[in-house]
Order: sequence, then structure tokens, then C-alpha cells
Amino acid sequence: MRNRPFPGSVTSTSHGILFVASSAICWLALLHGVHAASTCAGTYSASVVHPIPSPNVVLLPDKGRPETADLRSRFVAGLHRGGVVTSGQPVMRLDLTVMAIPAPGMVSRTPGSYHGYGWALDSEPSADSTLSATLLALVTLTNVKTYETNWVLSLECKVLTEDKGSLLERLGELVGRSAGKEVQNGRF
Repeated sequence: MRNRPFPGSVTSTSHGILFVASSAICWLALLHGVHAASTCAGTYSASVVHPIPSPNVVLLPDKGRPETADLRSRFVAGLHRGGVVTSGQPVMRLDLTVMAIPAPGMVSRTPGSYHGYGWALDSEPSADSTLSATLLALVTLTNVKTYETNWVLSLECKVLTEDKGSLLERLGELVGRSAGKEVQNGRF
């Protein structure tokens, strides 16, 4: 079978327009991909142990450590976006425990788990890289009057960013959306 030329003429102007249009589409796709990039990819689950009283105002323990103020505010901003109320008379206390396991082949200078935001504090150039680390998190809501644990969320994900503040904010939003609900095999 013989190749036949496409009918009509193709000018250099139409080549230029086609190039500009395809370039714009590629850039839009790239920018959307960067904007939509995840901070951590993995799964989570949540369980209601006891019903959560209403209204659900959450207390976040503050250790009074100035170095955690920015990280704490990023986590709280995520909680608020997720629908959690943190002002008023608290009914529940939220506790966060996190362990960052270094990526294969990496050795951590400060191994261990942290209550709160300690894993994210070291932001010096010589700090442990969190990129490709496995993040394990446990979040609980405890009734401030009965001291019963009412809700538990566990998460495991592979970190896809060096921006620890963004990661905490996204984790806060996930906790906010999930608080008081049952979740089986959610995607983070």
C-alpha cells in the first residue's frame, strides 16, 4: 500500500500554531501535576471506639515549645480545613504520635518515635531527609472527662516531599475529615 500525502497544504504558520498549542497543553499538564502532587502516599484506617460527644471541640496539648509553634499551626490549619473545631470548651483531646523510618539505605541521626511534631523539627541542611521515608502516625481522640479513647486513626505512607509543614497540614486535614468516623483502607 502506497502512502498518500494528506490533502491540503501545511504552512510554517500552522506548524507554529500547532507547536505553541501542544506546548501550552504540556505545560498545563505539568503544572497541574505539580500542584496536585501528594505529600505522602499510603493508606490509613480509623475506628470509633466510643461515640464522640457533640459538639466535638478538640483540645490539642501544647508542650509550650516555641520551636514547634509553626509546625503546630500548620497541623491546626489542616484540622480546621477538615472541619475540626479547636476553640471553645474542649470535649476531646487529640494526641499525635509519629515515627519517620528512613528510606532504605539511609541512616537516621535521630531515630525513634515522637509525640507530636518532633520528627519534623530538624530543618537544617544537614537534617535527615524525609523524602522516601515511611511515615507511621497514630492519632487518638480521648474524652477529657472520662479519659476513654473514643477514636483512633492509624496511617502509613511514603513521604513524597521535603516540606514537613505541608505534610503536617495535609495530615491535619485528613484527621479533620475523618474524626469520629469509621474508615477502612482509606487512601492518603
